[in-house]
Amino acid sequence: MRLLALALLVAASPHAQQLPAVDVLDLMRIPFNDDRGTFLARGHEIGALFPTDGDYQLAVLDAAGTAVATMRYVPRPYDGQVAFAELEPRRDLVYTSSPEPGAYRLAVVLDGDVVGAVPFTLSAQTDDDPFAPSTTWQVEGPWRTTALLSVPSDDPDGDVTVWYWLDPADAGGESVRFREVLTRDGLEVEGAGTDGMLFASFEAPFERSQRLGIDRGDLEDGDYDLEVVTADGRTLRSFGFRVEGGVPVAHSRSALDTPRDRFLTPRAHRRSDQSGGWNGTVDRVWMTSE
Repeated sequence: MRLLALALLVAASPHAQQLPAVDVLDLMRIPFNDDRGTFLARGHEIGALFPTDGDYQLAVLDAAGTAVATMRYVPRPYDGQVAFAELEPRRDLVYTSSPEPGAYRLAVVLDGDVVGAVPFTLSAQTDDDPFAPSTTWQVEGPWRTTALLSVPSDDPDGDVTVWYWLDPADAGGESVRFREVLTRDGLEVEGAGTDGMLFASFEAPFERSQRLGIDRGDLEDGDYDLEVVTADGRTLRSFGFRVEGGVPVAHSRSALDTPRDRFLTPRAHRRSDQSGGWNGTVDRVWMTSE
């Protein structure tokens, strides 16, 4: 019944000609197990953009495009939101073999076509202790060079939330205190940014999601820089974006004709809580430092 309802919604939608996509943020948030070298997606929902009926699979694809792990997802439509759906997992990722170092993509595949992907490389560090040999896996990808603002689409009083990722090695020791600093045209935006602590014991990549301390209506026109700075003055991350006509300018890879393996979702459906007390959309303002 859900697939039928979704198909009817899409058929009646003015977005029906758009290629399906997924919320890349949800892919980047899937936890990685550094002991096993695998992603753990059990119970992890993924937002879908311009959904359709079909066979949605989360997959780990090797450099040749062969799936080394897969799991099935089922789309669940939202009432009154024909451009969005939630992909619900049916189990966890099932790997066909032990992990191997190399280049991969964590991707959502719809009827054989990639509709969203996060590229990454996998490497292994081996402890040669003859009494307790062990292997620790490391994942490298866009987490170090990517951040985004989540901005309520139609609410000038809505909170602006920032997302980015840190490497526990950035702590430079056991721990370090840091803060987000937001500037507009070179001048610090008053009230923006909060303090945080990074511990070397955190798993990598460490996800930071925080209200930035400003509303959508506070985003005046200008060039913005967002920096993550430690208490001793080190800059851990640095990103930029622009606001024109009171509207944050979307990343070039958020254009709707962008190939889906590079697409950065420009808008997403979000609820304020599990009970669905607020049912609306947020704009994704992606920032990359590549």
